[in-house]
This record gives sequence, C-alpha cells and structure tokens, in this order.
Amino acid sequence: EVARFFRVSVPTVAEAYRHLEQEGLLQRRRSAHTVLTARRPRPLTMVRGVVGLPTWLFGFSALDDWRRFFTCLEEHLRQQRFVADFVFYSHNDFREPDFAERLIAHRLDYLIWFLPHLHSVPIMQTVADHGVAVLVVTDHEFSSPFPRYLLRWERAMREAFAGWKRDGIATVEIVAPEGDLDTKGTMVVRAAEEARLEAVMVLVSSESSGRFLRRLGRQPGIGVVFCHDLFRSAVCRRAPEAMAELARRRRLLVLCGALDLPPALQAGVRFDLVDQDWPKMVTRLVHNLSTDRLPRPEKAVVCEARWWPQVDATQYGLSP
Repeated sequence: EVARFFRVSVPTVAEAYRHLEQEGLLQRRRSAHTVLTARRPRPLTMVRGVVGLPTWLFGFSALDDWRRFFTCLEEHLRQQRFVADFVFYSHNDFREPDFAERLIAHRLDYLIWFLPHLHSVPIMQTVADHGVAVLVVTDHEFSSPFPRYLLRWERAMREAFAGWKRDGIATVEIVAPEGDLDTKGTMVVRAAEEARLEAVMVLVSSESSGRFLRRLGRQPGIGVVFCHDLFRSAVCRRAPEAMAELARRRRLLVLCGALDLPPALQAGVRFDLVDQDWPKMVTRLVHNLSTDRLPRPEKAVVCEARWWPQVDATQYGLSP
C-alpha cells in the first residue's frame, strides 16, 4: 500500500522502514503493523532547581498576606527558571516527623519556609541533612542555623501613628481576641505610646462581632487598629456590614493583609495598611537565591514594612 501510494518498489519501502527503525522513529511488529514511535520528551527550559514551599493550607486560603507572598514568590521563581513545589500542610502536620519524609520525597534543591513555628525547626534540620538548602522567612527572632529573612513592622507603625497624630487622632483602640495579645499587638501598643497617643486595648470575648464593632471609635479623635490577621478575617466574615461602617466612620488601620470585605460593601471604604512590600521583598530573596548570595545564618536580612495611608478597599480587597 505504501509502495503504491508513493509509486516506488516494495524493496525501497522496506529499506526506508529499516532506516527509520534504526533511528528509533518506527516500531515494526511481525504479522501485525508498523507504528510511529513517540519522541522522547525534552524540556523547553533548563531548570535551575526545585524550590519546596511548605504552605499552611488554611493560611493560604483565608489570609491575604499568605496568598500575596506565595503568588509573588512563585512568579519570581519561575522568571528565574526555578520550579516552585507547593507542599500543603494542615494545622499540626509540621510537628510530625513524617512531614520531613514528605518533603524529602519531593527531591528538593531548596526549601523556603514562610512563618515557621518553632516546632518545625527539627523538620527543617532533617531536610537540610539530606542536602537541601533551607531558608526561613519569619516575623520574630529565634535561633536558627538557616539563612533568615526577618519581617519587621515597628518603623512603619511609628510612621503611621505619627501621621495619625498630625491628623488630630489622640487615642488608638487596639483590637485583639481576649487572651491573645501576640507580639504584633505588643509592638502596636509600644509604637502608639512612642507617638504619645493613648493606647486602649479592646479585648473581644463572646460578644457578637457586629455589636463590638459598633462600640469602637464612638468619639471623634479615635483611630482603630486590627493587628491580629486571623481574628480580623473572621470578624470581616461574620459582620462585614459593621466592619465597612466602622471604616467609613473612623480611621482604621490594618496590620498585615487586606480588609476582607465583599465587593458589594467596598465602595467608599478606605483603610490604612501596614504591610510588607511583597514584590520588593521577594525580588531580593530570589535574587540572592539565583546568585548564590544567601545571608549568613547568624545575620538575618531585615525586611521593613511600609505604611500605605487611606487605601481604597476596591483596589485592595479579597485578592485572589
């Protein structure tokens, strides 16, 4: 049939088949048929390394800061020909020894752990013992044998409160869940006091979200600060109308992440934001990674946050 189609002799076709088979382009099966051999896959781009990204699943799904960091990091890694390998974990997975085996099974070249818990240090050490270069992005000081990028907020908070004082604000209400004044909350109190503003802690217990939001900022000259990202996100979900009304009524500052309001409530809402400049921070990290200029473990790279006054919620809300 092939000889007839090309108008050549059968021996010529047989000779052509023999050459194609020798080149690995054909497979001939006796008394059956001839099939084309698939080409071996070839990468279109040479990969510089696989970067493991342990990612807290709830944080990634619920917290704007986590999504912005990881999406920005994945983009910059891809531009520098690194593969970002996300390894999702639930709340307590990082405490289990088999989580280290999960990470090792991914055959990583690098590991970047965002906001690790102290209990995850042995996991990182086990992974590092298998030849993986480990980096840590953290928001608090702790002893670590790995290169660290330290996120700092104090300078931006002082700048924000200085601006509030110029605008006539004299009192700062700092909102946090009862019994959970974390390091960020303590830092906000200290920054307010340094700016000579009255700092009032508002610790929320079992009161409904809408009711306590309406109690905030009742008098002129009061600004409200939400410094606990998980708590703020939960309050926005439970009482979005009350949160939007508070932001329209009083000066509101959000530490880390967006004011998570649904689009229908964002019109006319503005808030002050103190957060990391994630593109700038990630660009620095990936540049150090690609040029093999990682910081020494004993000297962390400090990444200062920025203050953005009066951010439009329609431009910075419920980001993907």
